[in-house]
Amino acid sequence: MSDPPNNTKAPSDPPNNTFSDPPNNTRDLPAPDEPYGQVAPLLQLAMDWLARSEGANVPLELAMYSLRWRGDWRLSIYRTPNEIKGVSIVMPRGDWFLEAQGSLDAAMFANTAAIHGRHPATLTTTERVSALIRPFLADNGVIESEHKVQVLKCTKPPRQARGRWATEADLPQLKKYEGRIPADQRKLMDTAWPALIKRKELAVADDNNNIVASIRRYGPAPSFAAIADLYEVPTRKPSNVSEELTGYVVGELLGQRKAVYVLVDEADTSSLTFFRELGFKDAETFYRADLK
Repeated sequence: MSDPPNNTKAPSDPPNNTFSDPPNNTRDLPAPDEPYGQVAPLLQLAMDWLARSEGANVPLELAMYSLRWRGDWRLSIYRTPNEIKGVSIVMPRGDWFLEAQGSLDAAMFANTAAIHGRHPATLTTTERVSALIRPFLADNGVIESEHKVQVLKCTKPPRQARGRWATEADLPQLKKYEGRIPADQRKLMDTAWPALIKRKELAVADDNNNIVASIRRYGPAPSFAAIADLYEVPTRKPSNVSEELTGYVVGELLGQRKAVYVLVDEADTSSLTFFRELGFKDAETFYRADLK
């Protein structure tokens, strides 16, 4: 018999903001003065297992390497006495990333993360795993919509590069900038500016002492990182601000790592064209489901 998943919550999780699990599946939380002392071995176990896959599930690996800097996440590892069979991560905003070897493993994760308790908002996984887990999600009526996500990869710095990393002195301007982002766009972005600045994850572009564009980097894994949440305040005149800001961050990241990734919905053809023209190449297609 396989063991039930090891379900580990981030140390800062308040109980009412996490998915429910049977008590015997949840490890004790570490002491406050050593918040990752007990979960670190499980994190390392999952990281080592994913590393052996040689980049087969880049979105999950990037999420894994973000855990140490964030709270309110949920990590599950499904393993037998001999091997790990799968890894599941639900991030703070409800984004669920998954890798599983077989249908039994997928079913276990579906029960743990999506069918019982509070549901994630989205699921992102490989096409292979989607074929395993989709029947369980569909049978329980938790799929709202489905689409494809293109993972693009860049290994050479773009020629255009201009921008800078945001600092605490930018917070007043970022507040004004946030107010200029449409609500439907803003809800898709991570706008926790102070935390992003502290982790050096936010880069910005200025015009006349005003912040007019931003982009976020995340991960990073030992050999790659990723970018997300690119936004530029619209202007009447043509502008290269987005290209230059992206080029700046990609160049900075490639100075330390071999590749930079970005995830783009296949229906977003303008963003796909934008990144391809900057030198990003199509790497792989992933499955994404909006859950209810």
